[in-house]
Amino acid sequence: MFTLCIILSCEDDGFPLGLYGYQVERLLHGDAEKMWTTDEEDGWRYLLFESLSDSVNVMGIFIDFSDTISLGMMKASVKSLHFSDTLLFSNGDFWVVEEVSSHTLLFKGEILGLGKHYNWYEIE
Repeated sequence: MFTLCIILSCEDDGFPLGLYGYQVERLLHGDAEKMWTTDEEDGWRYLLFESLSDSVNVMGIFIDFSDTISLGMMKASVKSLHFSDTLLFSNGDFWVVEEVSSHTLLFKGEILGLGKHYNWYEIE
């Protein structure tokens, strides 16, 4: 029964009904910062989302942590107060999100420099 309730509470695009932009941001950065990793070879191996007052700073990190670059400040897009599917950056860039949860981040389509599927990477 519980599984049925979960299935019925989700839309076709993978987002729970009524997910607000600030909730998506919280999923991405946790309480303060959260690291995500991908097994894909091309692009950033790790993404670090850091909460900074009313925005989120995103850092890209290569495989061996030798190169880290700030990818910019972002906010989750909203339409009628609910998350619409896009992470908007202050420099005008955007990333389209197919699915987001506390442990999985899936980008839609090809985004230059990014893998498509990221998982939460617990920093020890």
